[in-house]
Amino acid sequence: MEVADAIGALPTGPGGPFEEEVPQETVVVTSVVRVEAGAR
Repeated sequence: MEVADAIGALPTGPGGPFEEEVPQETVVVTSVVRVEAGAR
């Protein structure tokens, strides 16, 4: 959830065909790890 929150905190504005809510910094997901429930 920390990664999703960090992406959500990026400044947004217009981009491409969208008038708003586009991150102004390019977001690239480079890896994904599945964490089992309760495995903290």
